[in-house]
Amino acid sequence: MRKQTHELFSQVIDGLLDECSFLLLEHSPALIQAYLTYRGSEEHVLKVWQALLAAVAQEPQKGLVLMKPIIDAARNGRLPSYLKPKDGELDDLVLEWVDGIMEGSLTAGDLPLLEQILRIGGESNPFW
Repeated sequence: MRKQTHELFSQVIDGLLDECSFLLLEHSPALIQAYLTYRGSEEHVLKVWQALLAAVAQEPQKGLVLMKPIIDAARNGRLPSYLKPKDGELDDLVLEWVDGIMEGSLTAGDLPLLEQILRIGGESNPFW
């Protein structure tokens, strides 16, 4: 009975994160980080990871701020090593952020976070 309850709970959480990852990132980045770190199912974690990256790409300026806790977790080695964007997956997102800087729609406060993302790209790190 306990195993069935655990599986049902996991299914509910997986479905919630599949559908609402960006919204949950906005309201509870700790929940997203905990899920990515501890779920224990590469298949489910990768699905949420891809949904999260796709959502962030749709709102790059907002996503830049919201991804800070996830970026910090990646930089500190707290995310699974298999969480890496597919080749070129973040290229458009980073270009959007750079365009935002050039257009002035990103503030000076956003620059250190963007710098961290760009630095991660050159490191052996799960975020990149």
